[in-house]
Amino acid sequence: MRKLSNLRRALFSCPTIAALGILAHGVFNNNEAHAQEAPPTCASLGFTNPVYLAGSTAVQSVINAIGPKLATAATPVQLVYTSAGSCDGVNTIVGGLKLSSNASYWDASGTLGTCSLNAQAIDIGLADVFPTSCPDITADALAGIGDFGGPVQSMNFAVPAAASATSISASAAYLTIGLGATGGTDWPKPELYAFRNFQSGTETMIAKAINVPTSKWPAAADKGSAGNVVTALKTPTGPADQTIGILASNQTDDNRDTIKRLAFQGYDQTCAYYPDSSLSSKDKANVRDGTYAIWGPLHMLTKVDTGGVPTDPQAKALLDIMLDKAPVTGVDIVDLEITANTVPQCAMHVQRTSELGAPTAYVPDTSCSCYFDSKRGDASACTACTTETAATVCPAGHKACNHGYCEVK
Repeated sequence: MRKLSNLRRALFSCPTIAALGILAHGVFNNNEAHAQEAPPTCASLGFTNPVYLAGSTAVQSVINAIGPKLATAATPVQLVYTSAGSCDGVNTIVGGLKLSSNASYWDASGTLGTCSLNAQAIDIGLADVFPTSCPDITADALAGIGDFGGPVQSMNFAVPAAASATSISASAAYLTIGLGATGGTDWPKPELYAFRNFQSGTETMIAKAINVPTSKWPAAADKGSAGNVVTALKTPTGPADQTIGILASNQTDDNRDTIKRLAFQGYDQTCAYYPDSSLSSKDKANVRDGTYAIWGPLHMLTKVDTGGVPTDPQAKALLDIMLDKAPVTGVDIVDLEITANTVPQCAMHVQRTSELGAPTAYVPDTSCSCYFDSKRGDASACTACTTETAATVCPAGHKACNHGYCEVK
């Protein structure tokens, strides 16, 4: 392997991606009115069992998948969600921030609607990052706050599909974002950058990965929403080869025909990796085993008592559903998280206890690794089972039958 002669990409060749030519170089916005006339207030809609959620924009696909299912369940739960950004999501719980903005909800038929919040208290704050990654949030401020882990999301540098770049290193990203036109990289035009801001979990996590604080990111590149970043990459206003943005994997996965993810090489890595095992796959293999650098769990935050139990009954009810502790007829949370292009905790092989901390081996209490592979990867090494046949068909050490496959437990 050889090092490139400059830091335009600053990558080493990597067998897992060189064969792919790597080194050759519908999202809605809750804060925009859907119509010219003002939407109704959320309080006026007569919700019977509302749960107010705010925070991460990257989690929209998960909410989009789960919202209509819960709204049409035998005992309906109405999710009322506003994409305020991860750190605002943290502040709704830690600092008691109340929101006045448009929100999305699903009615009894599962149809998406928009309503307006008026200084609304939030039941669950949603963040892609650990709370202490947000400005002014200290460990002491988290006393009495429960942090419940949801599906895992990976963050990406992305370019228009027509761009020739296929990878970026942390060093090249540092020079691009930190120095812009004088950085000497393939992306010398800050006016063609499509980023977010310090409230965004996507930007916060990537900022840590490349050692450029969010305060140093070009403010003019903030597109205001993930949806606007998608639009900027789909329809660049300048050369595709000089346009670059950041998005969560669920957003890039939903737009693969027009947006290309870049393989990423961390500072301590000698290769660049995709979140998946290849450019075309969706198996998230390099996230699930910790090889890809920029990933973390969804953080679902709410007030808890001394025993760690949510004090808000509405928050507890939804968290029990999200954590698969209270099954809802007709609602498969694991399947919905996979459909939303995230990785359920039960499909992970590693975990993190701090932002971009060293991954450690992880075996979930109820594994769904083979089921995930059956949906997004290669399940050929897995054994199908039913509860009745598990004892005879499942190999030693994999006697649990979960979602139709033999698992460790």
